[in-house]
Amino acid sequence: MCIRLIEEYPICGCHYRTHGVDKCRFAGLGGHEIDERRISNGKACPTHG
Repeated sequence: MCIRLIEEYPICGCHYRTHGVDKCRFAGLGGHEIDERRISNGKACPTHG
């Protein structure tokens, strides 16, 4: 399963950064899905912090 890591601000959940896809051996095959994993980055959002 290919994985995309998405960093979010911990309090409000606003988007901080999206990393490139970490490809698995099945990448490029038809019907293959990308699993998105979300993590908190530990920083305060400039808009909501």
